[in-house]
Amino acid sequence: MPVDPMPVESVPVDPGPAGPAPGAVPMIVTLSPMRRDDRLQLHRRGPLLAINDQVLDLSGVTEDSPLAAATAGCDWLAGDIRREGEALHLTLTLPHGPVPFPPPPEAAAVLYPAPVVILQDGPVSLPAWDEEGGGAG
Repeated sequence: MPVDPMPVESVPVDPGPAGPAPGAVPMIVTLSPMRRDDRLQLHRRGPLLAINDQVLDLSGVTEDSPLAAATAGCDWLAGDIRREGEALHLTLTLPHGPVPFPPPPEAAAVLYPAPVVILQDGPVSLPAWDEEGGGAG
Protein backbone atom coordinates (compact mmCIF):
# COMPACT_ATOMS: atom_id res chain seq x y z
CA MET A 1 0.00 0.00 0.00
CA PRO A 2 2.35 2.73 -1.18
CA VAL A 3 1.81 6.42 -0.71
CA ASP A 4 0.44 8.15 -3.79
CA PRO A 5 2.01 11.62 -4.23
CA MET A 6 -1.27 13.00 -5.66
CA PRO A 7 -1.95 16.50 -4.29
CA VAL A 8 -4.94 16.99 -2.00
CA GLU A 9 -6.56 19.35 -4.52
CA SER A 10 -6.95 16.48 -6.99
CA VAL A 11 -8.92 14.30 -4.58
CA PRO A 12 -12.54 14.77 -5.69
CA VAL A 13 -14.93 15.76 -2.94
CA ASP A 14 -18.37 14.28 -2.56
CA PRO A 15 -19.78 15.81 0.63
CA GLY A 16 -22.54 13.20 0.78
CA PRO A 17 -25.52 13.40 3.10
CA ALA A 18 -25.31 14.61 6.66
CA GLY A 19 -24.25 11.79 8.93
CA PRO A 20 -22.05 8.80 8.16
CA ALA A 21 -21.71 7.74 4.54
CA PRO A 22 -23.43 4.40 3.89
CA GLY A 23 -20.92 1.60 4.43
CA ALA A 24 -18.17 4.00 5.50
CA VAL A 25 -15.45 2.53 7.66
CA PRO A 26 -14.84 4.80 10.66
CA MET A 27 -11.32 6.22 10.86
CA ILE A 28 -10.26 7.01 14.41
CA VAL A 29 -7.34 9.43 14.46
CA THR A 30 -5.33 9.86 17.65
CA LEU A 31 -3.40 13.12 17.58
CA SER A 32 0.11 13.45 18.98
CA PRO A 33 0.87 17.15 19.58
CA MET A 34 4.24 18.54 18.53
CA ARG A 35 5.63 22.07 18.39
CA ARG A 36 6.01 22.70 14.64
CA ASP A 37 5.39 25.63 12.34
CA ASP A 38 3.84 23.67 9.48
CA ARG A 39 0.19 22.68 9.05
CA LEU A 40 -1.70 19.41 8.90
CA GLN A 41 -4.64 19.04 6.55
CA LEU A 42 -6.71 15.89 6.17
CA HIS A 43 -9.22 14.95 3.52
CA ARG A 44 -11.06 11.63 3.21
CA ARG A 45 -12.59 9.98 0.18
CA GLY A 46 -13.71 6.44 0.86
CA PRO A 47 -10.66 4.36 1.81
CA LEU A 48 -8.30 7.18 0.76
CA LEU A 49 -6.92 9.58 3.33
CA ALA A 50 -5.06 12.63 2.03
CA ILE A 51 -2.52 13.89 4.55
CA ASN A 52 -1.36 17.24 3.21
CA ASP A 53 0.09 16.32 -0.20
CA GLN A 54 0.19 12.55 0.26
CA VAL A 55 -2.69 10.13 -0.26
CA LEU A 56 -2.81 6.83 1.59
CA ASP A 57 -4.98 4.00 0.30
CA LEU A 58 -6.19 2.24 3.45
CA SER A 59 -8.41 -0.31 1.67
CA GLY A 60 -5.88 -3.11 2.25
CA VAL A 61 -5.53 -2.59 6.01
CA THR A 62 -7.01 -5.55 7.88
CA GLU A 63 -6.76 -6.87 11.42
CA ASP A 64 -4.16 -9.33 10.13
CA SER A 65 -2.36 -6.83 7.90
CA PRO A 66 -1.65 -3.41 9.46
CA LEU A 67 0.21 -0.73 7.53
CA ALA A 68 3.54 0.03 9.16
CA ALA A 69 4.30 3.74 9.50
CA ALA A 70 7.81 3.17 8.13
CA THR A 71 6.39 1.46 5.04
CA ALA A 72 3.77 4.15 4.38
CA GLY A 73 6.42 6.80 3.85
CA CYS A 74 4.39 9.58 5.49
CA ASP A 75 6.20 11.75 8.03
CA TRP A 76 2.91 12.68 9.74
CA LEU A 77 2.23 9.10 10.86
CA ALA A 78 3.27 8.61 14.48
CA GLY A 79 2.44 4.91 14.51
CA ASP A 80 1.18 2.00 12.45
CA ILE A 81 -2.29 2.02 10.89
CA ARG A 82 -4.38 -0.87 12.11
CA ARG A 83 -7.92 -2.16 11.89
CA GLU A 84 -9.86 -3.13 14.99
CA GLY A 85 -13.25 -4.56 14.16
CA GLU A 86 -14.92 -2.17 11.74
CA ALA A 87 -12.68 0.84 12.49
CA LEU A 88 -9.31 1.97 11.19
CA HIS A 89 -7.01 3.44 13.85
CA LEU A 90 -4.09 5.74 13.14
CA THR A 91 -1.95 8.25 15.04
CA LEU A 92 -0.86 11.48 13.40
CA THR A 93 1.39 14.29 14.56
CA LEU A 94 -0.63 17.44 15.32
CA PRO A 95 1.54 20.51 14.78
CA HIS A 96 0.97 23.62 16.86
CA GLY A 97 2.67 26.96 17.25
CA PRO A 98 4.31 28.32 20.38
CA VAL A 99 2.28 28.02 23.57
CA PRO A 100 3.20 30.22 26.53
CA PHE A 101 3.83 28.82 29.97
CA PRO A 102 1.61 28.37 31.77
CA PRO A 103 -0.61 27.50 28.81
CA PRO A 104 -3.97 29.25 28.57
CA PRO A 105 -7.05 27.00 28.81
CA GLU A 106 -7.82 27.53 25.10
CA ALA A 107 -4.54 25.81 24.16
CA ALA A 108 -5.77 22.51 25.62
CA ALA A 109 -7.37 21.72 22.24
CA VAL A 110 -3.90 21.21 20.72
CA LEU A 111 -1.94 20.20 23.81
CA TYR A 112 -4.40 17.46 24.87
CA PRO A 113 -6.44 16.74 21.73
CA ALA A 114 -9.34 14.32 21.74
CA PRO A 115 -9.34 11.61 19.07
CA VAL A 116 -10.99 12.61 15.80
CA VAL A 117 -13.54 10.18 14.35
CA ILE A 118 -13.90 10.49 10.58
CA LEU A 119 -17.18 9.10 9.25
CA GLN A 120 -17.70 11.13 6.08
CA ASP A 121 -15.87 12.00 2.91
CA GLY A 122 -14.49 15.52 2.71
CA PRO A 123 -12.15 17.79 4.64
CA VAL A 124 -11.51 16.90 8.27
CA SER A 125 -11.60 19.54 11.01
CA LEU A 126 -8.65 19.42 13.36
CA PRO A 127 -8.05 21.30 16.60
CA ALA A 128 -6.01 24.48 16.26
CA TRP A 129 -4.79 27.28 18.47
CA ASP A 130 -2.67 30.34 17.93
CA GLU A 131 -1.38 32.81 20.48
CA GLU A 132 -2.97 35.81 18.80
CA GLY A 133 -6.47 34.47 18.17
CA GLY A 134 -6.65 31.37 20.36
CA GLY A 135 -9.62 29.10 19.66
CA ALA A 136 -10.06 25.98 17.59
CA GLY A 137 -10.05 25.92 13.83
